[in-house]
Amino acid sequence: YLIFVLSWQGVICYMKKDNMVFIIFSVVIALSFYSFDSFGITITEVMYAPSDGNEWVELYNDNSANVSLRGWFLEDTTSYDTIECCSVNGNCSLSIAPEGFALIVDQDSTHSLLNSSNSSSIFCVDDNSIGNGLSDTSDLIKIGNGSGGNINIFDSMNYGGEVIAARNYTLERDLVGEFISGYNIGGTPLQPNSVWDLAREYRGLVISEVLPDPDGIDTLHHPNGEWVELFNGAGHDIDLRDLSLIDFGGGELPIIPANTFGSGVIICDKCYSVVYRDGDSHFS
Repeated sequence: YLIFVLSWQGVICYMKKDNMVFIIFSVVIALSFYSFDSFGITITEVMYAPSDGNEWVELYNDNSANVSLRGWFLEDTTSYDTIECCSVNGNCSLSIAPEGFALIVDQDSTHSLLNSSNSSSIFCVDDNSIGNGLSDTSDLIKIGNGSGGNINIFDSMNYGGEVIAARNYTLERDLVGEFISGYNIGGTPLQPNSVWDLAREYRGLVISEVLPDPDGIDTLHHPNGEWVELFNGAGHDIDLRDLSLIDFGGGELPIIPANTFGSGVIICDKCYSVVYRDGDSHFS
């Protein structure tokens, strides 16, 4: 799922293309803080709000050689953990293969990959929570090594505000270093991110205005009823066909010619389109 988000008076709207969901930011697409480090170890994905409690942080090694994580740590806003082999994993070298991924979990994690052929790429923090338990609303995550007065922070990311993911989705780093919500429920652990390259196609598409409580019945047909306005600031035309608006409860409103006005389903650069509920009873 490629996700941009609108959060407006408690409303979160998503957009979906085929099996990909886009949460669209209102006004701007926010950037998370990031840095690419000299060690070539970066934070690439974070699962911070799983229903099963199995939080994890994914790292990527951009080097042509193994990188050992002995002496490395992971921390959040309030707590610090060393990275070590998981107690249930006897096949652990505590190193990341060249151009490979590693997954950092807590010691009591029950993630299915611990019992897979990829278990050698899964490492643990030194207790039963990453940091003090990753916040469901906002947090800061850092990766580094050293101790005392000789601490090296190699990468960090923070989330919250507009940089968020829905429950059971992950925040993934894309090609330009921004963190946005991924396409897939459960994320893409130990695999290339779903948003890595595809984010560019819809970058610049934003929700610019919402009418959530019109006079009369919300589901009335155009020009009455609820609507969502989209703005294209991408620098090129965007085809909205096969996209959907998705509300916080999972209700889906397909964007089709019959309910889309203004620029229409092919939204020109610097143009607006307005999507009406137009009798739809699932989206609210």
